[in-house]
Amino acid sequence: MFYPYTPAPAVPLSGRLTRNLSTLTEGVTRIAQGDYGARVPLKSKDEIGELASACPVGAEVVSLDPRTFGDVVDSVRLLAGRLGVVARGEEIATRMLDVVEQVAAAVRGLPRPRVFFAEWLEPPFCPGHWLPEMIELAGGVSVLGKPGEPSRQTTWQAVLALEPELVVIGPCGFGVEEAAARAEGIAWPCPAVAVDGDGYYSRPAPRLADGVRQLAHLFHPEDCLDPGLPAIQLVPELRPVR
Repeated sequence: MFYPYTPAPAVPLSGRLTRNLSTLTEGVTRIAQGDYGARVPLKSKDEIGELASACPVGAEVVSLDPRTFGDVVDSVRLLAGRLGVVARGEEIATRMLDVVEQVAAAVRGLPRPRVFFAEWLEPPFCPGHWLPEMIELAGGVSVLGKPGEPSRQTTWQAVLALEPELVVIGPCGFGVEEAAARAEGIAWPCPAVAVDGDGYYSRPAPRLADGVRQLAHLFHPEDCLDPGLPAIQLVPELRPVR
């Protein structure tokens, strides 16, 4: 038997879903843009309310937005306090600070090479947040990127016009082998090295201190010990950077 299709009853449901999705999208977008005070209103009987109650764990949500090395250290202390392991957190935070202070003392007075740290390759992104600060702590000069500011897209023409003496390849989210693979065949006009960006540079974690140690060795190999972190020297041949 044939039943005629009548779409009218579905229209109110479609509109409600659209409104809820728009509300949720707006909230997520505001958070992504740095507004960590953004909230999505909950109504127990709508789809967002059902989503919120799907995991009734009662977990505390801690919002962290570190932008500098010091902010990362403070985040360690904050999380340790929330987890009830204050002494352990202070131990980790103190080690981070001690490591970078030791590095800073070791490179004090040494020539400071001009460095470009690539957080992405095609297109290139300059270092952001704590990375320019890490370069400075390790005894280098970041030719692009300012401490505490987000990474931003640039061009290889702009990078090379600043005449870096070393290019460090550490794409966000990738280890050293993937970083080297993505840079394979690029004709660098200066020494270049791939590092484990995901492990020691991109994540706001205690291992950033070890990343500073590695940078210091890369900048000043005769004065700073190699911490033994993964690194691959890149062969400057084949295609030029664009």
